[in-house]
Amino acid sequence: MFGMFRRKNLPAEPISWFEGEDTEMLSAISRAQESYPEFIAALEEESRRVVPAFEQALVKYSFPASKRNVKVEHIFLSDIEKRGDSVFGIVNGEPIYTNVVREGDRIEIERPRISDWLYVVNGVGVGGFTFKVMWAKFSDKEKAGYRDQAPFRWLADLV
Repeated sequence: MFGMFRRKNLPAEPISWFEGEDTEMLSAISRAQESYPEFIAALEEESRRVVPAFEQALVKYSFPASKRNVKVEHIFLSDIEKRGDSVFGIVNGEPIYTNVVREGDRIEIERPRISDWLYVVNGVGVGGFTFKVMWAKFSDKEKAGYRDQAPFRWLADLV
């Protein structure tokens, strides 16, 4: 359950979150950031609909972390909304490694901090670049366990 909506101003300094990560995941994150305008265009189109088509819209977002030697924590933002030139989302989960946000905080989304995006229409997800990389690395047992779980259930080309 979400707490009070609080807009957080995050530290302005860039996050060095590419070090030590595998190249496939870095490429997926890069694709998500480069195609972010596609996500924004879909949000704008959705906002003009009389009957909403989106079942879900999520952004996976990076926050600076300081616990257990973790430098960055990636957390889902939900309830994505565009207001003017700004896009906002609600922290959808209790952070484990960062103390700069809490579940329920309202965040203004900055493109350089996006690690993925996904929206769902008619049960089919668009986006989800990092999840496709994760899926490819799962064992058969992991695939069986996650196949019906969000966000993997929405990525039809995985199942």
